Amino acid sequence: PPFVVYLILTTIVIAVGTFYVGYKGEQSFRQSLISRVLIKRRNEAFAAVLTRMLPPRLLHKSFAVPLLEHFRGVSVLFCSFDKKAVEKMKENDFFDEIEDIFAMFDDVVEQSGCFKLEQ
Repeated sequence: PPFVVYLILTTIVIAVGTFYVGYKGEQSFRQSLISRVLIKRRNEAFAAVLTRMLPPRLLHKSFAVPLLEHFRGVSVLFCSFDKKAVEKMKENDFFDEIEDIFAMFDDVVEQSGCFKLEQ
């Protein structure tokens, strides 16, 4: 009987150990799978943002930052506002001001026969 008890206990210990190792392996596999899915989703979200922001001709090209290009006969409107000045304005006044600036630019574009490209 002592040998049988020893054999049974050894079998139980081996079974429990095998179960534990298998469980830990499965847990590790699931965590790595979840990590890969999250990384894939982040990469897809990043690619979607780049697709919306970059012109199509630059999407699959490598380029250096800052990206500088030269075009003949091109006017570019950049609009920047002083943070302190904006904070002093009422919200509606600020948006009205932006709307006025872009409307004036649209008028100049139309009067000069130019083409306006918005990105």
